[in-house]
Amino acid sequence: MSKKILAILMAVAMAFSLLPVTALAAGEESNKTYDDKDTATQETGVTASKTASANGNETYTITLKVDGTTKTETGKQNLPADIVLVVDTSTSMDYPVRTGQGQYTTRLAIAKTAAANFASGLMDASDAIQIGLYDFSGSNRTNVPLTSNKSTITQAIQGLHTPRHGDSTNYTLGLTGAKDILQASEEGRQKFIVFISDGAPNDGDGTDVSKNLIEQGVTILTVGVDIKWNNAEKALKKISSKDKSNNPYYYSASTSGDSGTALDAILAQIQKEIETQIHSGTNAVLTDVINLDEFDLESYDESKLILAEDGKTLTWNIGTIGSDAQTATIVVKPKANKYGVLHTNENVSLTFDSTKQGKKVTFTKDAIGDPTITIKRPEQSYTINYVWGDGSTQRKVLETKTDNGIIGENFTADGTKTIRGYTMIPGQTLEKEIGANSADNVLTIYYQKNLTVAGESAERAYTGTQQELINFTVKGLADGDSHSGLSYSAVGTAVGTHQGKFSGTLQIQNQEKDVTGSYAITQNPGTLTITKDTNQTTVQITGKHDTVTYDGEEHRVSGYTTDIGNRDISVALKDGKVAEAEGTNVGEYKMGLTAADFTATSSSYDNIKITVEDGYLKIQPKSISPDQEGTLEDQKTGIVVTNPVNSKYDGQEHKNLIEVKDTKTGKTLVENTDYTLHYSDDVINAGTVTITVKGIGNYTGEFSRDYQITPRNVTLTSATARREYDGTALTAKKVDVSGDGFAQGEGATYDVTGTQTEPNESSPTNNTFTYTLSEGTLPGNYNITKVEGTLTVTGSATVTVDLSKLIQKELTLKEESSLPQNATFKVKVTEAKDGATPIVGETESTSSWTGDGPTYKVRFAFANDLTLQKGQTYSYQVTEDKNNPVSGVEYDPTIYQLKIEAKMDGTYSASYTVAPTGDAAEATPVTEAAPLTIKNTYQTPDLSVTKEPYKVKVNDTLFNADKTVAHVGDKIIWSVTVKNNGGTTASTTLKETLTGAAVYDNEACTGDRVDTNGTWTATVFAGETKIYYVTYTVKADDIPNGKIVNTIVKDGDNNNPIPSDPVSTWDTKQLKSAISLNSDWTTTVTLELPTVKQPDQTIAISEGSKVEDTIGNKFTLIPDSFKLTVGGTELQSIKEGETYYFGDETVSATEYKFKVTVTKTESETKFNWDINEAIKKDTVTLSYKLELTTREKNPGTYGKDDLDGSLGIPESEAVYTNKSAILCDKENTKLAEFPKPSVSYTIKSSSGSHSGGSRPSLNTKDHYGYIIGYPVDYYTGQPTTDQTKKPVRPEGKITRAEVATIYFRMLTDESRTKFWSQSNSYSDVKAGDWFNNAVSTLSNAGIIAGYEDGSFRPNGYITRAEFATIAARFFDVTYNGKDLFPDISGHWAKDYINQAANKGFVNGYEDGTFKPDRNITRAEAVTLVNRTLDRHPDKSHFTKDMLVWPDNMDQTKWYYADMQEATNSHTYQMKENSDKTKYENWTKTLPIRNWEALEKAWSNANSSQGNGNVV
Repeated sequence: MSKKILAILMAVAMAFSLLPVTALAAGEESNKTYDDKDTATQETGVTASKTASANGNETYTITLKVDGTTKTETGKQNLPADIVLVVDTSTSMDYPVRTGQGQYTTRLAIAKTAAANFASGLMDASDAIQIGLYDFSGSNRTNVPLTSNKSTITQAIQGLHTPRHGDSTNYTLGLTGAKDILQASEEGRQKFIVFISDGAPNDGDGTDVSKNLIEQGVTILTVGVDIKWNNAEKALKKISSKDKSNNPYYYSASTSGDSGTALDAILAQIQKEIETQIHSGTNAVLTDVINLDEFDLESYDESKLILAEDGKTLTWNIGTIGSDAQTATIVVKPKANKYGVLHTNENVSLTFDSTKQGKKVTFTKDAIGDPTITIKRPEQSYTINYVWGDGSTQRKVLETKTDNGIIGENFTADGTKTIRGYTMIPGQTLEKEIGANSADNVLTIYYQKNLTVAGESAERAYTGTQQELINFTVKGLADGDSHSGLSYSAVGTAVGTHQGKFSGTLQIQNQEKDVTGSYAITQNPGTLTITKDTNQTTVQITGKHDTVTYDGEEHRVSGYTTDIGNRDISVALKDGKVAEAEGTNVGEYKMGLTAADFTATSSSYDNIKITVEDGYLKIQPKSISPDQEGTLEDQKTGIVVTNPVNSKYDGQEHKNLIEVKDTKTGKTLVENTDYTLHYSDDVINAGTVTITVKGIGNYTGEFSRDYQITPRNVTLTSATARREYDGTALTAKKVDVSGDGFAQGEGATYDVTGTQTEPNESSPTNNTFTYTLSEGTLPGNYNITKVEGTLTVTGSATVTVDLSKLIQKELTLKEESSLPQNATFKVKVTEAKDGATPIVGETESTSSWTGDGPTYKVRFAFANDLTLQKGQTYSYQVTEDKNNPVSGVEYDPTIYQLKIEAKMDGTYSASYTVAPTGDAAEATPVTEAAPLTIKNTYQTPDLSVTKEPYKVKVNDTLFNADKTVAHVGDKIIWSVTVKNNGGTTASTTLKETLTGAAVYDNEACTGDRVDTNGTWTATVFAGETKIYYVTYTVKADDIPNGKIVNTIVKDGDNNNPIPSDPVSTWDTKQLKSAISLNSDWTTTVTLELPTVKQPDQTIAISEGSKVEDTIGNKFTLIPDSFKLTVGGTELQSIKEGETYYFGDETVSATEYKFKVTVTKTESETKFNWDINEAIKKDTVTLSYKLELTTREKNPGTYGKDDLDGSLGIPESEAVYTNKSAILCDKENTKLAEFPKPSVSYTIKSSSGSHSGGSRPSLNTKDHYGYIIGYPVDYYTGQPTTDQTKKPVRPEGKITRAEVATIYFRMLTDESRTKFWSQSNSYSDVKAGDWFNNAVSTLSNAGIIAGYEDGSFRPNGYITRAEFATIAARFFDVTYNGKDLFPDISGHWAKDYINQAANKGFVNGYEDGTFKPDRNITRAEAVTLVNRTLDRHPDKSHFTKDMLVWPDNMDQTKWYYADMQEATNSHTYQMKENSDKTKYENWTKTLPIRNWEALEKAWSNANSSQGNGNVV
């Protein structure tokens, strides 16, 4: 616990102890008397005492002392006080504070209640108190001058409120307002400011104002409410007054979880401090009456004390009792001849008016004290003689004791003193008074000599006649003494013990004088024992037996026989033993009888030998053969068989099962328990398989059954293709496989020979093909049907060219009048080139003319069409017909070269060149445009438009909609087919009404779109088909209530809605599994759910979905290891039975976000993870721990590491942590499956194994004490084995070898075994060193390292950087942020220090530095070790019988709890505080571990000697 928290708790405790005393109720006494010092001090605040001390001259000084118990830091007292409450009302004071189940308040409401209680308490305690009030934020709203009216001030406090809009925090404003209020304070009154705020100033820090106020004698006390940051705490301390130790009057209070109790307590403490600064009491008078019977009054403090006329009564008029102690002294002298304990006073009392009680009180002598003085008396010697005699006559002195004592007192003999061979005579006087004459001081104590008379004892074999013993011995008789008068006899016949008896009276004489009285006589009669016959006699016991045939019922045989004859012997089974054998299944069941199970008793025989022949029940197997028709009823076995089903060939083994029932037992028989199955050789290929069933266990015999593996029906279909003529051969090489298809890994190759070039729409050609089965594909496993598709070439092989669009001429007339109105003009096309068919054609045109002279023009065009072969280019010459000239026409002598290209799509292009001289060889291009257009003649369109169902595109693969559900963010694609059934080219306009859809003319949906806002025109040639592809990204708006709704329309016709499917908005590849390996055979598994990825998505996993996880059969689920995080924050959890509920702090079995239910059977463990709220953008993970409990025994490495399941390790090579983990929707439909991670592990050939982890693990479960104290007496410095006297030296330094040994001891057994080593490369660590095993093992594990010179320096003190490095290496932690301390930049251990600090293992100093090269203390070391071991000691929860060390007894030390944790082995329960911090509740203290013995055991007696210096 930190010093700061401890200080706050002590302050709160003090505040509660100083709560105001309630006022007197009616009828109570107005005065009060105290007889007890503690009660008087506690209730009045005043301490009165009277003490005595010797002066060395036979006089004694009596000191009277009166003191106010509560001290103030200023030393001022008896001063009325003026107090100003300054309260922060900035908007942060409206921060909500939880007060209970669903109830909240605010910081300001709590502060107002506490401030009102504070003001009321002060005003109730004193009428002299005046209080003012001032609030602040960035402005002031409440200003109450000093008043003694409680109602005025408390109402003003309750009226405080925060501003409506955001405001700042201005300390200067608050202090200035308080200063103005205190201007009205009268001189001589003490002034206080109580300043309450919840944050640092952001507008005026108040330091100048506070300094001025403090200089004027004002005490400023500050209270921080819910302070979270150091800058706020520093700001409040900066404006606070300081006490004598220069500590600020600053208090910190948290409102979290306690509704302001801490703030109330702190203000109560401040209230009491102010009260006690006024005074503790007034009108005080102390009266002391001296005991003149035993003392003379020598002198007294005449400046303070008044002596009454009686000469013994002294009065001290004290007046006011403040915080400073007041004393007065008296000197007395004991009177002569006064001895023993003398009382200095007859009486003493203190009376005063108590401030706290509000009444006059009196302290009696018992409350003040009655000091005494002891005076010793004179002494004289005395003697005690211990003698042998009869009580009156002494025969011999045995012992003498001489000593001194006080005259008049008694001296006493030891009444319990023992002297060997003698017994003290009872009833003697043991005490005598000491006189002045030593000769009279003699006391004699008599002892008798011990004398034992023992009768003879003997053992005789039984004879049937009487036997007698008569001898006895006398032991202890003194020389010269003799005895007489006693005889002895022990008589018996029967087997048994016979007691001896003495007769007569023993007399002892010495020279005829009777000295019997000087002896203490003891008589011990003996015994005569007659024993049984010890010759051996034998009894034979035989258990009963029986043999039956198995029938499913339980059978039993019991009992036994004996062969005793006429002997007097009784045989019985011992308690708890039975002579019984029972069983149901086939086998021999022994009774298990042995001779040890029986007792044989006899009154005549003592050596009876038992021999046993064990009994048994034998159950023989039953025939497994099924009953045949005609079998007699009593001979039927009752075996019924369900024949195996047939299978279709798939290339895999088909060892089909058979069901066997025993109708007589009602049991379905189990394979490998009741029978085994044996299959004929070929269980793969088509044909008959024979199963032979052989009985085992409870069954015997065999029978067989057949089943068929049938061939697969396969249809091979060559592709059907259709295409418009393009002059090339049409082929389609694809062959579709349908029906059952080929088995995996099998198939055929195909030679498709069909081809078609010329149009054949009226008679399509078969797409012929042949096939060859692949290697390993056997024809007997298939029934193959061959179907040939067709090849169709549509359209025409020719292109029709409208020459009227190509050849148009304008003739120039010489004059209008010369042109006949009905003249005919001609143009010829001749001399076809480039292989074109020669054309003799000409055009005629009726004359028509236009123009207004002198030149007129006549337009005419060629009237014939050309038919050209597609894909060919033709060349013609065009000339005017000059053979039939028309009068008035000016003929064009030019020869035009016409070039026409007939295209495969039915269009053509044409161009001209001209030869001006008439020579075609010299033709040049004509620049004027020639009208080259498609013949524009349309029939009525005959178009059909169809649309196919959509497909889902995942990566580059398209899946049918009925097999894959589209989700938000997915691409879906569908096709729109436009077919022209007419005889000419036709067009239609299509409209896609789904906003955001895009139309392309290729299936990949790439390149330029063909639509504009969903509208496009489809132009299709006669007899042809065009296909358009529409793609659309599914958006969140398409999923009302979790369903997809989609409409794709053509010309307003909705004929393709996307089916309504339950969806989630994620890619199945987002499901993640991950595992982390530990070195203690445990593995942490983490399942991660997908999140929303697209901006327009809303839900990733719908509410009501669940994960079904089945644990791998080699692993065991570790209870209570589930942890669930959302967005990186761990949820709260509760457990009921095997169900875990996760949610916020109000989680319950009815209100939760997630639920995990574990179910276990004999064969597997699984759990269901129910998702009770939709998964959106926050990542959700569930982690849990497994232990690898089923491991191989032989040395070797097993399994393969695939920590996220991405490698797909084959099942035969993997050690899966999960059989399966499946995500299902709320209808329990499987959506996707998590990857299956795998681990590897190694069984070592020597002594242990490990699970593949690369780091050693620490034992965080067992809390052993790992240091045991130095073996020297803390007080004397001498060697000691007393644990309570050994020091642990918390502030001393610790060596590198000691740190290595600590962590070596705290390794798990598995890690210690895995990394065990007794050798190293260090120059200064030898095999015989006590720390060798620790250093070698941790070096082998990569935890510690040496220096560049090859040394380890085991006895060197370890630095903070070295210790942080060791701690960080135990954990897989990384840190990529800025350096956490300013003084580690460039340091060799910088990364490790950052990692350890980020993990919470190490802290810096108050100035923010780390000081990496400073030596670490032992207290700092154990604190760091405890953090790495996940230990959380709390001194308020330790056991009472723990070891406490002489140098670790101060519980206020910061390291006290951690040192106790490190030095005491204990059991514990880990608990949580309200703020979720952990603490240990110790349940039992365990003995100190013998680490030396354990290390020897670890190394199989080959360890280094010694237990080290880690003490």
